[in-house]
Amino acid sequence: MVFSRRQLNVFQGKDSLFVSKIMDWYLYELNHGVRSNDWKEADKVVDMIQIFQQAKSKTPVIDNQKISRTSL
Repeated sequence: MVFSRRQLNVFQGKDSLFVSKIMDWYLYELNHGVRSNDWKEADKVVDMIQIFQQAKSKTPVIDNQKISRTSL
């Protein structure tokens, strides 16, 4: 995935490096998973993306367990 300079301007330092490289890394690990049927590394990259998104999100994280408890 290619990002324009304008899109990357919202990220600085390590964040911009992460955003600019993560999809290439993920695609590499997917390719490895297809060949080896070992998806652990691809799953780790997805976890990193999720952690990054949660850290940078301005919306509160939804706690599905809490929702389940309150709806019973």
